[in-house]
Amino acid sequence: MKKIGRILSLLLLLGAAGAAFYLGWAQFKVTTESCGVLISKTSGVEKKPIVPGVFSWHWQLLIPTNATIRVFSMAPYVNSVTKSGQLPSADMYKQLLLKDAEFSYSYNITLGVRFTPDGIVQQVSLHNIQNDDEMQKLLKSVVDQACDVIVAYIAEQAMQQKDFSVALINQKDVMSYLSALPQFSDIVFTQCNVEIQTVPDMYTYTKAKEAFEAYQKRLEEKLTEQAEVDATMLAQDSRDMAKLAKLGELLRQYPELSEILKNSSVTEALRSVRNIQ
Repeated sequence: MKKIGRILSLLLLLGAAGAAFYLGWAQFKVTTESCGVLISKTSGVEKKPIVPGVFSWHWQLLIPTNATIRVFSMAPYVNSVTKSGQLPSADMYKQLLLKDAEFSYSYNITLGVRFTPDGIVQQVSLHNIQNDDEMQKLLKSVVDQACDVIVAYIAEQAMQQKDFSVALINQKDVMSYLSALPQFSDIVFTQCNVEIQTVPDMYTYTKAKEAFEAYQKRLEEKLTEQAEVDATMLAQDSRDMAKLAKLGELLRQYPELSEILKNSSVTEALRSVRNIQ
């Protein structure tokens, strides 16, 4: 009987261990192409994501109603965005050129993006994301931000090329460029397609910008030179007024000196004043 009792105790212990293992095993609750985030009352948001194929066990799941696993799809979010407008100061540069120039742009950009597993955990921690719909709203804003960066990237690439062509844009290079930026460190770019509907004349724009900057520099130099001349004149006027005050004081003390200036012109009088030490 004692032997049977020990066997039953061992079976019960193994059963309890198996149940604990099963309850705490989080990996099997996450399907393929998805990522899980553990949130518990005792520990908050678990920093390590739960991904298929990687063993994941958490003691927080053993406590009833203590923890939940939010599962998010790892499928890419794809969206198309049209970006259009004019290059900075385009109207002013057109007036400088005194001719028509194309400084407007219109691009249709399609991007596929998704968060890395660590990025999903971070977004849940920062924004308390509950489901895929809320996660996709964040990804939509990421696409819009990335499209602004692509517009700037295209402008940079076209800056030195007089005849710019969409064929010169390497989509893989664009995605590599985006991935290297700090603001997209938790983002995976799965696809990128850029259709240029209107491309600005970056060569002419660059030349107009350089000409305007040269004009501004010359204007500032001229203004500085004029300011120096004006400052010199004001300083001289101040000195003349001081000398006139000194002359007035001398005339009050020595009235006979008034004969010196009685028949002098204003210029001669000022010259006499400037000779006063």
